[in-house]
Amino acid sequence: MVKVLIDTSFLIKCAEYGIDIFDQVQKVVDSNVEFCVIKGTAQELDAVEPGGGKMKTAVRVARLFLKKMSVLVPKEEGLVDDLIVDYASHHKGVIVATHDTLLKKRVLALPCPVIILRQRKYAQLVLP
Repeated sequence: MVKVLIDTSFLIKCAEYGIDIFDQVQKVVDSNVEFCVIKGTAQELDAVEPGGGKMKTAVRVARLFLKKMSVLVPKEEGLVDDLIVDYASHHKGVIVATHDTLLKKRVLALPCPVIILRQRKYAQLVLP
């Protein structure tokens, strides 16, 4: 089983674009997947200011995605992106899903595979 660690940006963009996060990730990984988030992801969603309309709906849908994922509790506190990089560096076979360009570069440098969104329609696996 492959662990896919989902970043907040990926959750929000999938919700915003109407992408079935579970279906798309399953297609690119082509294996049994355990969907995971770092404990601070819910707090990051709380920090997003849903001005209204699409963003408010996207945050609500992202929260529904969260309910279907395992929550990883890191040993230390810190920024979620830093905790994701730390987790990926210490656990082999993890794939990180993100829409954050800086996080993507940091994870690929480990080296660790990354799942990104393409054309607001589908997920793509990027190998280091």
